[in-house]
Amino acid sequence: MLVLGADIPLFKRTLGDITKGKPNCLLLVEFAGDDLNLLRLDLKLTQCMADHGFPDAVVEVLEPARQANVWGVREACLNIMMSMKGDGKPISFIEDCAVPLEHLADYTDAVTAVFEKHGTRGTWYAHASVGCLHVRPILNMKTEDGARKMRAIGEEACELVRKYKGSFSGEHGDGISRSEFVEPMFGSKLTRAFEQVKDGFDPKNHLNPNKIVRGPKFDDRELMRFAPGYETPAPATPALDWSEQGGFGQAVEMCNNNGTCRKMTGGTMCPSYRVTKDEQHLTRGRANTLRLAISGQLGEDAFTSDEMKETLDLCVSCKGCRRDCPTGVDMARMKIEFLSAYHAKNGLPLKEKLIAHLPAYAPWAAKLSWLMNLRDRLPGAAKLTESSSASRPAARCRSGGAPGRRRARRPIRLASRATAATSCSSATPSTATTSARISRPPSGCWRPAAIASTASNRRTEAGRSAADAPIFRPAWWRRRGRKRGARSTRSRHTSPRARASWGSNPPASSRSATSSSRCFRRPTSSRSPTPRC
Repeated sequence: MLVLGADIPLFKRTLGDITKGKPNCLLLVEFAGDDLNLLRLDLKLTQCMADHGFPDAVVEVLEPARQANVWGVREACLNIMMSMKGDGKPISFIEDCAVPLEHLADYTDAVTAVFEKHGTRGTWYAHASVGCLHVRPILNMKTEDGARKMRAIGEEACELVRKYKGSFSGEHGDGISRSEFVEPMFGSKLTRAFEQVKDGFDPKNHLNPNKIVRGPKFDDRELMRFAPGYETPAPATPALDWSEQGGFGQAVEMCNNNGTCRKMTGGTMCPSYRVTKDEQHLTRGRANTLRLAISGQLGEDAFTSDEMKETLDLCVSCKGCRRDCPTGVDMARMKIEFLSAYHAKNGLPLKEKLIAHLPAYAPWAAKLSWLMNLRDRLPGAAKLTESSSASRPAARCRSGGAPGRRRARRPIRLASRATAATSCSSATPSTATTSARISRPPSGCWRPAAIASTASNRRTEAGRSAADAPIFRPAWWRRRGRKRGARSTRSRHTSPRARASWGSNPPASSRSATSSSRCFRRPTSSRSPTPRC
């Protein structure tokens, strides 16, 4: 677990923080007390371990944040072990055995010897304080030899548990993998009693059938993920190197359905699922679909089908799964492999070709910029490309001066904060929230010196008037000013400071405000703004 966890970015830093050197095992012990200083004085762990022949073996974790990281690694132990690359995986069938604490050391030595006898080794973690170590032998369950070793190890482990007066199901329960061992552990008489209780409450065997009583053979490969004949052939011409994972199929099989990608808070994985709430657009759903497709369980050519493309289409290749998934599933990399095979069979669409060859035709396209800019000049052309009317004000109001030259056929809605509100009859600041709908003013009215839609409780800086604030005007007014030349209306009706900031997007707190009337004031000076119509 320590070796595998060090290869996962999510746990690498934490494991490096709580280990010294390369230990063979790690024991986490939590102490509680009312006073931290007194607790440290009473324990004297460093000296205690040194007396037992392990000097400099204690790493104290006192900060709450570090403690949370340590227990986070502990909670993810199962997923860390399942991140093992290759066909051999830690298999669960004797992981719940528990023995009295005084026999734990002898039991672990005996189980280790059983593993060595069958040419494998195991992974260990969990509840050492109560004699329930979750141990899993590493087996390749894609082969008959793996199933044979599974039965032999299970039967020998059961005999060891009986020898040390333990329990074959110490924490998790029986289920399919341990129902066959109920009778060896409890005897024939109690097992028949279990069957009578089951038949009395569930005569039609509807409730959780074939569990605990009359269970199937735990090594029946037809019930396993990898049934007989299961194969995951590699793509004919792989686009990426999958040798580190053991092949493309093994990389897909790294997903063990733990469901971490279904979380809705924290981390990155999986953004598309957080929007759609659909298993199809989840890292787990995509991995399972890929596995079933490349193993032939979804029909011929399922890997390059349109349905597979739809499954992977919403993957944004954010690499969140590469970091957040405990087993390190890299869906973004798998999508690259799929797209390579899909486009090799179906060809590239026009959109992809245009983007791929953009550097080749970009110099020629630049000469046709006048044609490209017709989108902003022809009436109605821009409307066809805009997703919603809410995005239009942002396009017209961007800083630096907007190049748009089309006529504003609809009133402009703005949402900003103003520091003062004035009307045609009063220049008194207002703190109430107002809404201004600014449209093209009628003839005979002064053009707006400033536009705002809301007024806030903020006030302008001392000595600063509305006339000194940067000025915003819609596109139709900027176009009118350009047509009139340098001595246009905008230069005659704005202060020098406002003219200096022309074309920028002023801060929301520095804009002056008007009322919702169609009448606009003309700022004649910084001291006496006189409303006019």
